[in-house]
Amino acid sequence: MAFLFSLVGDKVKSNKELDFLRKLKGDDRMRYVFIIFYGSILYFLAKAMKAKGLVKPKTIAFSGNGAKTLHILSEEDTMVARFAKLIFDGVYGDNNGSIEVMMEKNPKIATCKGGIERPNAQPYDEISDIKTIFIGNDFASTKDAELTYASITDGIKKEVVESVKDFFVFLFDLHKNNSEFLINNLAADSSIFNEVKEFCMGEEGMQLLQVSMSKGITNKRETDGVNDETRLEETLFFYPLVGFLHDLAYKIYKM
Repeated sequence: MAFLFSLVGDKVKSNKELDFLRKLKGDDRMRYVFIIFYGSILYFLAKAMKAKGLVKPKTIAFSGNGAKTLHILSEEDTMVARFAKLIFDGVYGDNNGSIEVMMEKNPKIATCKGGIERPNAQPYDEISDIKTIFIGNDFASTKDAELTYASITDGIKKEVVESVKDFFVFLFDLHKNNSEFLINNLAADSSIFNEVKEFCMGEEGMQLLQVSMSKGITNKRETDGVNDETRLEETLFFYPLVGFLHDLAYKIYKM
């Protein structure tokens, strides 16, 4: 994927068949995958910020190679910003303020340079004090400093999957309550909307989320070398979504 995205730019001006991003932008069916991808990130961020008592952001900046796919949602930054605002407004329960989206021409450079300026140096020993991990099953509570991978019970896994399902409910309600936003504003293919919604909300989708949840933890153990004693240092919210998005893309391909 990284190689295909690297071909975008001057290298492919003479050969549009090598422009991977252009192909993705032109696929209104697969746009659902990216809507859920970015929507889930913004949703989790909004839930975490609200739980921490932080005000809604005025500006959201995207960086890194992954941000190159942001324009698959829309070529207009203002439309992406509107999507972000609807998510934050829905989570916070108010529609006050505005949100601006900032996108660098080369988002990878933005990552290298750093996106935050701090007037005073931050002592290293304060980092662990300000760090908060929301497991993904309860945004009303913060991390337990002693939570390890052995602490991830079947009950916690089920609750995390339920939280992801709550996100799906939120997303499709957002669509319904804002003039069919995903279709009319983000140009997702209307002909498969009902099938995509059923896949996300139905029994098949729930089963796939549960499978992906377990696989995510297994893969973490196998690839990163974590064990039962390893302290949890990231949310579990996205574990079910990783495999699910793959399954959704394949489902759309077969429709």
